[in-house]
Amino acid sequence: MRFDHEVNIQRGRATTLEVLDKHLFTRIIRSLLSEQDLDAIEPYECWNEAGKSVSSKKAIMAINTLPVLPFDDRKLLNRLYEHIQKQIELDPSTYELLNTTGNQLLNILSNFSNQTWSSYACGLDWQLEVFLKAFGFAPVQREEQSFLENCIRFLEFCVDIEVQQVLVFVGIKSFLTPNELNELLNQIDFLGNEVLFIESTHDELFYEKENKIVIDQDLISWE
Repeated sequence: MRFDHEVNIQRGRATTLEVLDKHLFTRIIRSLLSEQDLDAIEPYECWNEAGKSVSSKKAIMAINTLPVLPFDDRKLLNRLYEHIQKQIELDPSTYELLNTTGNQLLNILSNFSNQTWSSYACGLDWQLEVFLKAFGFAPVQREEQSFLENCIRFLEFCVDIEVQQVLVFVGIKSFLTPNELNELLNQIDFLGNEVLFIESTHDELFYEKENKIVIDQDLISWE
């Protein structure tokens, strides 16, 4: 069985793709994770809002590690560092304070090297991005927070760093109650994320802020 249909994603409204055939579900997930597009075992193609074909690496962020969310993804953190750098550069007083403090730190380390037998020096000039990375600057995650709260924090994180990819969550409904899912859909609507849920089971419930496509054997339905 193959799936041959467009899945349209609306900003601020989650789309759920229910693939009830387990083999097809597995093929679709493997294909998305492979980022091989038309060369994947289940070929697919992505288009942007202008109708232009784009690489899935630029169009999709597949998240199949739930309930763990990719807060520590290197690409996302690099985007965060770049975002913070740009925001601080717009505030001259804060930028100057950080620049001065950073250079003072380098001078302290340089003076310390005079007390050692060998010679030491920092191999990099002061850069805020390097500082943020060295000190593990990242979104706050608390163990006492619920999965729903972490999902909302992750959506907010993606908005902060202006992620343009569609967030594809694999099997997310297994970790949420109906009330929690409804709240998550409300947050997606509020924040304006582009989101796709891919599920292998059918959800009998209907949500106001969700579009649903169900694939069952040779039948495709929209709910």
